[in-house]
Formats: sequence, structure tokens, C-alpha cells
Amino acid sequence: MLQQIANTVADKSYDVAGLTSNRLLATGGGNGLLYGSRSPKYGTD
Repeated sequence: MLQQIANTVADKSYDVAGLTSNRLLATGGGNGLLYGSRSPKYGTD
């Protein structure tokens, strides 16, 4: 268990995956998701 935690902390791919997820799932920008039909900002992008 402790070894798995140490590997997770030391592995740079977790940092890259987190950054990529944030960029892909962000709204309001030109490179992220569009606002959905239930959002008050729907159709503004």
C-alpha cells in the first residue's frame, strides 16, 4: 500500500493526466466543452 502511494506521488503521468482533464473538461473557453442545454450560458459560446 505504501509503495503504491509513493509510486503515485513520484509518477509525472498523474500530473499530466490531471492537467489534461482540467483543460478538456473546462467550460467557457475555446478548447473545452460547450455549455449544455440546462446551463444559463447555453448558446453563448
